[in-house]
Amino acid sequence: MKAHKRMSLMKRVTLWLAIALLALFAAGSAAQAQSDAPFLPNSSPDATVTMEAESYATNTAVGDYSWVFEQLPLGYSGTGVMRGLPNGYKNKGVNFDTDYLQNSPRLDYPVKFSDTGTYYIWVGGFTYPGGYDDSVHVGLDGVATANSERINRFDPDGGSAADLDVVDDYDLAVFGWSTRVMYGIAPPRLVVSTPGVHTINVWMREDGFSFDKIVLSRDNALNPTGLGPAESPRDTGGTPTVAQPVINPPGGNFSEPVTVRLSTTTSGAAIYYTLNGTTPNTSSMFYSGPFELEQTATVKAIGVLSGYSDSSVASASFFIAPSGGSGAYQQDSGTNGLVSMELENHDAKTSASGHDWTFVSPADASGSGAMQALPNNGANINSGYVTASPRMDLAVNFVKTGVHYVWVRGQGATDKEDSLHVGLDGAAVATADRMSRFNPSWTWSKSTMDGVVAQITVSTPGLHTVNVWMREDGMVADKLVLTVNPGYTPTGLGPAESPRDTGGTPTVAQPVINPPGGNFSESVTVRLSTTTSGAAIYYTLNGTTPNTSSMFYSGPFELEQTATVKAIGVLSGYSDSSVASASFFIAPSGGSGAYQQDSGTNGLVSMELENHDAKTSASGHDWTFVSPADASGSGAMQALPNNGANINSGYVTASPRMDLAVNFVKTGVHYVWVRGQGATDKEDSLHVGLDGAAVATADRMSRFNPSWTWSKSTMDGVVAQITVSTPGLHTVNVWMREDGMVADKLVLTVNPGYTPTGLGPAESPRSP
Repeated sequence: MKAHKRMSLMKRVTLWLAIALLALFAAGSAAQAQSDAPFLPNSSPDATVTMEAESYATNTAVGDYSWVFEQLPLGYSGTGVMRGLPNGYKNKGVNFDTDYLQNSPRLDYPVKFSDTGTYYIWVGGFTYPGGYDDSVHVGLDGVATANSERINRFDPDGGSAADLDVVDDYDLAVFGWSTRVMYGIAPPRLVVSTPGVHTINVWMREDGFSFDKIVLSRDNALNPTGLGPAESPRDTGGTPTVAQPVINPPGGNFSEPVTVRLSTTTSGAAIYYTLNGTTPNTSSMFYSGPFELEQTATVKAIGVLSGYSDSSVASASFFIAPSGGSGAYQQDSGTNGLVSMELENHDAKTSASGHDWTFVSPADASGSGAMQALPNNGANINSGYVTASPRMDLAVNFVKTGVHYVWVRGQGATDKEDSLHVGLDGAAVATADRMSRFNPSWTWSKSTMDGVVAQITVSTPGLHTVNVWMREDGMVADKLVLTVNPGYTPTGLGPAESPRDTGGTPTVAQPVINPPGGNFSESVTVRLSTTTSGAAIYYTLNGTTPNTSSMFYSGPFELEQTATVKAIGVLSGYSDSSVASASFFIAPSGGSGAYQQDSGTNGLVSMELENHDAKTSASGHDWTFVSPADASGSGAMQALPNNGANINSGYVTASPRMDLAVNFVKTGVHYVWVRGQGATDKEDSLHVGLDGAAVATADRMSRFNPSWTWSKSTMDGVVAQITVSTPGLHTVNVWMREDGMVADKLVLTVNPGYTPTGLGPAESPRSP
């Protein structure tokens, strides 16, 4: 008996019969559910679109093979999966690795794209024992693309049991998301060049694969988990609707005034907004450009365009700490994790519904007094209080996360004046609203009307805002204490007020560059962000250090050629952030593609340096095409002008560079040979690196004579070598060390005994 479980013959027959009946029934019902209406990406910058496999518009069978609706294995998203059948399994199965446009069954999904550019692909599906039956091809508008075919490896554990011959053991099927491709550049992607309706195609590669869901997004860091995002809506026609405005930043806690920007992806739409939490209309403020918020506010916005339905309302709450240097309350780092706040020392307050929290001086109050919800005329705001009820805001710098228990010291003269709501970051918290049981004398309470102990959950350390809303007017609130200790109980006046975090000059958090650099076969959309709310970002694309005179980041931008992005965050009252840096290597257009490594024993890559993919000048120098005698290929590259420069260190940013895209099929150590010449010992060295990074074992390459010389020597005495950690696309870099150096050809090999001679091996082919 094999180690892996097998189904009995009777169990398999019964299951196959059930599957057949389910498939016949479900295929008919699924067919009725099909629609030609295109899917709509969401309106956020990532423009994500999600499609259930069974929600195809057309299903094209080829020969004996077709995509068939099934409701096994269990654990699928939506109503079922689409499976490539019949399934021969393992060596008896079919594999449409090439010519699949003509020979493989296809599913089509129309999508109405508003945004053009690169869309990254995630496919969800089931794989079976041994890692078989686990690959598909994805294309656009019926055209194959090398960067989205052969998507495979849906088993998160990589598959096993290669000796298992069970054809369809659904009990062993494993669901997973894949962004892997067998030979191309991961993650898989498509390029949408024009807005409008396009068709996403899914072809069967291996029969038996159970395809469940496909997600496309401009954000390559999306990484779906579980069953992934919900299926996207369809464009069913009728009156179009303006896309909901985007509020940037999307609310949050701020130590200083913040600049707010509004936008919508619906071209020509006007935006109207309010700052007091009321629903905007065309009589509200018209958005004409960025505006500054100097105090706590709730921004709401709608988009309006003639011939369109108004957008849904966008909303974001901004909590701005008061000026004067008091700073946020600082949580204690001890066992209790205490935060003790005098409510009269709130950071901001907002009136609503004709009521306000008003300072009063009752006997025996803690601190300088307390706050009472006035006027006291019998109002009770039990629901909808986030916008309808007066509010106090208290900024807290949390050092602990998780559940925090809420205690309030208060008093209510009657049972009609003894309740309030507590929330976090402007949001209602069901476990901390309707706090009650405050007597006519001072009372500490953590009780709620729902019978739970009042508590809020802090998900991240750092600055947050605790909110207190009126429920019943007349309620007097004196002090609020948070603790992570469920056994802690305040008494009397409670713990001393927590200190304020005055600190020194804060520093803006280093920007995040997304994606974080890398190798790309086509243009890539870059996004910059910083966790310091309100900070502006400035950036450069040439590797120089940015400052406030550099380009201002106003939204995602497209890189169409190799560049080094550097960015800083700037905010008044803060020190500038440290510099973030990422190198993007983009293969040249025109179909030449990357150099293709040979799969033989030597693993050769042979590159004519005059055929580099990109080059960057620096420090007044550049790699320049020259035509010396006996050069290999059409010529060579010389570091010019030749005026005695020597860049021995810091060359990544200070030295001119050539970039060569290589599609590696082998990993591990690759030995570096360069064919070059140096007229003197002051013109005979260069640096080689990988993916924009210095490589200590391949820099300071030297020993190039006045005549053509093959060298793998370095000044450090090691044989020049780079280590390739993953197969696929990488970029080999060549930097100048001494100007005047002439570089003709670069060869990589995995064979330490290989030595090129003469003109060296023929130039490697380019990937199609």
